[in-house]
Amino acid sequence: MAIRGVTQQQIADALDIRRETVSRWMTGKTPARLSLDEWDKLAKLLGTTVDKLPRSFAPAPIHIDEATAIIKP
Repeated sequence: MAIRGVTQQQIADALDIRRETVSRWMTGKTPARLSLDEWDKLAKLLGTTVDKLPRSFAPAPIHIDEATAIIKP
């Protein structure tokens, strides 16, 4: 799985952490606990700014409204 064309391994290498840690963030198993410097590195790697990074890298759960059969994020 990649974010903006950046692989989990590239993120892990840039932050000097294990790829498995990045995977746990992206599956929602653990939150990303990074220093401000690490958030800045991540933002630059992804071509954005810290304020535009998501609060969570986990996919948003999908909810289905049974009454209307509408899928909601």
